[in-house]
Parts: sequence; C-alpha cells; structure tokens
Amino acid sequence: IYDQVIRESCGGSGTGSSCHGPQGKQAGLVLADRDQAYHYLLGEADGRARVIAGSPGCSLLMQRLDSPDVKYLMPKGGPKLAPGLLCAVRQWIAMGAEQ
Repeated sequence: IYDQVIRESCGGSGTGSSCHGPQGKQAGLVLADRDQAYHYLLGEADGRARVIAGSPGCSLLMQRLDSPDVKYLMPKGGPKLAPGLLCAVRQWIAMGAEQ
C-alpha cells in the first residue's frame, strides 16, 4: 500500500504530490518515509490516528480517499484514486493495517 498509494499520491515521490512530503508537511503529516508514514497513519507518532486498523469505515484515510466532496477528497486537487487502489487500501485497513 505504501509504494502504490501513499508514496506515489501523498508523500512526494518523483511523480506524486508533495502535500505530505518533507517540504509540504500539510497538517503536520509527513509520509515520505515508509516507517514514519505508518506511525503517523496509525497515530503512534502524534496521537492522531488516520487509520483505525480493522475498520475502513471509521478510518479518516479511507474517508478522505473516497470522498465525493472535492474539497475533502485526497489527494488534493488530483483525480480520485483508481477503484482498484481504493479497494486495496480498504482491504489493507480491514485486514489490520499491518506494516
């Protein structure tokens, strides 16, 4: 999930957005490094869990990635993730969001 979605769409890869990269740090969230991203997503880094392991519907990450509201949708300003990628994120969360 990290390489396919988080790094590419959020963390600032060569082709992705830099909103949550080392320079962007939107909402104080940096997702450019796999381990750091995992700790932020699960709330271990800052106490703000964006992923509730086992519960995609309660996970802010899933709500933002699948929002019909373009003002709330992530990645910001970009197209919604492809259905297969959304499904992969949903399944990852449902299966416990293991690193």
